[in-house]
Amino acid sequence: MIVREKQPDQYQARITKSYRPNDQYLWTGTTGSVSLYLYTTGSVSLYLYTTGSVYLDLLTTGSVSPDLYTTGSVSLDLYTTGSVSRDLYTTGSVSSDIYTTGSVSLDLYTTGSISLYIYTTWSVSLDIYTTGSVSLDL
Repeated sequence: MIVREKQPDQYQARITKSYRPNDQYLWTGTTGSVSLYLYTTGSVSLYLYTTGSVYLDLLTTGSVSPDLYTTGSVSLDLYTTGSVSRDLYTTGSVSSDIYTTGSVSLDLYTTGSISLYIYTTWSVSLDIYTTGSVSLDL
């Protein structure tokens, strides 16, 4: 796993539990922005609570399950051969690129705009609640 900070005030995520050597279980809580770069052959489970912006770059052959709660903007790039399941709550904008050969299940709650690009050979399930605009490319 590679974790990098773009600004000095960012909170570096820490591993709290590892079920298998290649699996990552991450938790982070911060009022600053978060930038995570994850590269793994195992599954990724992420719980993130922040009032700042979030940028995630996930590359894995396992499944991805992040829960994001933020008042800032969210930018996600997901590349996986496994399934993607995400719950996202934000008052900011959402920008996401998802590339997967597995299924995609998204629950999005936001007062901002949503831009999604989903590339998959499997099924897609979307629940979107927003007062802003929505742009989908499936």
